[in-house]
Amino acid sequence: MVPVRADTVPTLWGIEEDQGLLFSLTDYTTLSGLTIFSPLLFPDGSAIGRDIEAFDIRSDGVAFMALNSDRSGLGNPVLLSFDITTASITGQNVVTVIGQLDDADLVTGLSFDPSGALYALNRKGGDGTVDELWSVDQATGDRASPITPLVGMGEDVGSGEDIEFLPDGRLFVTDDDDDHLYQVHPVTGGILAISDSQQNGGLGVSSVKFEGLAWDPVRTTLVGTDDNTNLFAELTFGDGANLLLGSLSELTDVEGIDFFDEPPDAQFPEPSAGCLLVLGLLSAAGYGYQTSSRRRKPPE
Repeated sequence: MVPVRADTVPTLWGIEEDQGLLFSLTDYTTLSGLTIFSPLLFPDGSAIGRDIEAFDIRSDGVAFMALNSDRSGLGNPVLLSFDITTASITGQNVVTVIGQLDDADLVTGLSFDPSGALYALNRKGGDGTVDELWSVDQATGDRASPITPLVGMGEDVGSGEDIEFLPDGRLFVTDDDDDHLYQVHPVTGGILAISDSQQNGGLGVSSVKFEGLAWDPVRTTLVGTDDNTNLFAELTFGDGANLLLGSLSELTDVEGIDFFDEPPDAQFPEPSAGCLLVLGLLSAAGYGYQTSSRRRKPPE
């Protein structure tokens, strides 16, 4: 589970695909508190730029991304990682290049299941093809499970854009081929339910292309980002009942989103006079005493 504080709206993070930028929103419900960080870089210092099309954050704050380009020198697509707790708005944000995603065509979705396993959505592309789901080795990018086509109930996923696990283990995929939101089986890939057959419903737009999904565990709602009109929305699992949150002109192609808040620093009470006396005696006897707390590095 990605850590979020229960007393606040969780921070929404995402990747802007057009320019290879990481961003965060302190309050996604009002689309306020936008921070856009410096461009992501390869280890040699060159800009990644376009084509990061999948994004999800591990519980320790390390984001995993899929780059659908051969600019890494390893081929296409490639698994990247980056510790978002070190993200800078002026300094260099250098990613780790993990490796080529084994046998993948175009990876458009990443999500961690409740156990911490990483899953990928492989969009096959082309008429009559069916997208695939498999788990991925986080250290190498190799496929760690058999290929599982996303098909069932007389439906299939032909142009999947993102996947998202809920804390109870349910897995959802958004399909741009028919603007459906499906619930799928994380082991077999079988479609279990059509959760929304009209994803533009309630949003006041004629068409949508949801490319990012994220589950808010505080407000218990699924959030989506649409590429057609750059809007943010709450997806309610009901036909025609989605809720528009708005759009941001600074973000033109949000490909992946996830929630993450670092736990607050540990708070230590002031020691009493008696406690100070004991600590002094321990120090005199050769025993050390110190407290520490982990603090996030502020943006530069």
